[in-house]
Amino acid sequence: TLALSPVQTWGLENDDGGFVSTGDTNQWEWGPVESGPYSSHDGSNAWGTVLDGDYLNDSVDMLTLPPLTLSDLERPVLSFSHWIDIDEEGDIGTIETETAEGWASIDPIYGYPDGSGFRGLSGEWETVYFDLTGIDDLSQLRLRFSADEIVARSGWFVDDFQVWDGDPTPPLITLLTESSDTEDLTLGPEII
Repeated sequence: TLALSPVQTWGLENDDGGFVSTGDTNQWEWGPVESGPYSSHDGSNAWGTVLDGDYLNDSVDMLTLPPLTLSDLERPVLSFSHWIDIDEEGDIGTIETETAEGWASIDPIYGYPDGSGFRGLSGEWETVYFDLTGIDDLSQLRLRFSADEIVARSGWFVDDFQVWDGDPTPPLITLLTESSDTEDLTLGPEII
């Protein structure tokens, strides 16, 4: 099913959206973005790991999403925009869902760029999508940011959260390159 419009939107411009910050240092903050990308995806306010400087080391901090019943939706999909500068080997960002066994990482629809989470430098705001099929409430989701003891960067900034009923995900387009080795090709008989 193609989703034509979101069921719920959190623009985060006028308030924190009801998201809850917890963890070792409670470094998730909502407000004006004064470091990293120096602006939100749309406006001036967003959530980020320390809005006016580098993130804190040696910590695990979470940002839990607000309550929203998903069990009535045919195919719930979460989208949000984010900007990352988590380019240190021991630091990573993931999305987790609460299960009967505890919290478990879930993958974006096209997978994590690093294989295990968000890491690297995005350079610009990007939108990611998560299939939430089987999750009863949005409050069972959280962003988990983990940092080791050394080297801090600008961090993880998130904005413009939306829940859809159906699939809003654009197709994945991959650039293909032409093979440069054609010596192994066997040509058939010439047709006149």
